[in-house]
Amino acid sequence: QGIGHVGIAAASGIAAFLNIALLGWALWRKGFLKLDDRVLRRVPRILLAAAGMGAVLAGAEAAMADLFTAPAAIRVPALAGLIALGGGAYALLVLLTRAAALSDLKALRRRA
Repeated sequence: QGIGHVGIAAASGIAAFLNIALLGWALWRKGFLKLDDRVLRRVPRILLAAAGMGAVLAGAEAAMADLFTAPAAIRVPALAGLIALGGGAYALLVLLTRAAALSDLKALRRRA
């Protein structure tokens, strides 16, 4: 049967990661990319926040499994809630791990 739509999502994610890695490596090799201490300190925290978000979403998806086999009128809001939960969990975990501070976000907003 194959892996269906999960394969498409996985391939897109793997391709994006590979693209970032290759571009970063090429820029670093040519001297255009220099990671300072601040970035190097924050990367593990960002990865921890992402892993935490994944755990929250896995637990929530397991708890809501029956909703995802229901009619579309129930599945769509359930999926929207799952997406909102993931975004909220990531934002909270980024702040709790100090991967970013509210002042950083305010500075980004001022630059935009």
